Amino acid sequence: MSHTQSLTWVNGQLSSPSSGVLRADDRGLLYGDGLFETMRAYGGRVFCLAEHLDRLLQGVALLGFPLQYDEAQLEAGIAETLAAAGLDDAYLRLTVTRGIGGRPSELAASDACTVIIAVREYHGYPASIYEQGMKLSLAAARRYDTSPLSGIKSHNYLDNNLAHDHARQSGYDEAIFLNTQGLVAEGATSNIFIVEAGRIHTPPLDAGVLPGIVRQCLVDGLDIVEEPFSPDRLAAADEVFLTNSLLEVAPATRLGQRPIGDGIPGPFYREAHDFYRALIEAGR
Repeated sequence: MSHTQSLTWVNGQLSSPSSGVLRADDRGLLYGDGLFETMRAYGGRVFCLAEHLDRLLQGVALLGFPLQYDEAQLEAGIAETLAAAGLDDAYLRLTVTRGIGGRPSELAASDACTVIIAVREYHGYPASIYEQGMKLSLAAARRYDTSPLSGIKSHNYLDNNLAHDHARQSGYDEAIFLNTQGLVAEGATSNIFIVEAGRIHTPPLDAGVLPGIVRQCLVDGLDIVEEPFSPDRLAAADEVFLTNSLLEVAPATRLGQRPIGDGIPGPFYREAHDFYRALIEAGR
């Protein structure tokens, strides 16, 4: 497949990213009343597409969106856009908003959602992230574990963006949220895992954690304990690694000004990384 271009698919119509039209009264624009999924394609095929669509549709059901496409139609739209873009290794974002209509404080909406599929070439993270490890800081804001929004990928993403931007401006790669109980929840853009005494641990979903696709792949395939843990345990961990669909699996080797463990990527990170890459190669 040859490299052609970035493309968008808006309510069934293909266009260039610059020519796509979003109405000024769309609720996703006005109120953040939307959902999204970020996906990777390898060799022209989206990895874990069914899992991404299932998570999206769970959010659609929770928020009561009038989605006019079923899972098969969304899958077909993604395949059409990816094929038309002609990209082997691609970044995809599927966006669904409630659409047009309804008063600001009410969730009544139009008869149909706004659905956007965006595809562009994926350029990846710097190699240093995987060779040297990421530097983490603790976010000042808390993850509200009692909020239904903590378990879906909604457009209400400014807490994440502010925390991540502050971390980057301060010389770190990622910000880690604690929840309202003061326990570790997740990164601004990632799920988090720690290693203690030869066991991998990750916060449970009810800690205010997004059910990450890569996270679930590792939980299903490796010996991982899902349990709450404190920031002190994070600081004292032998290893830490992070996951998301674009990053895949990456080590973290510093928390604040202190090294994590030996300060270098460790064997449990490599096991998780190699396991996930094997899933990708198998074309799950």
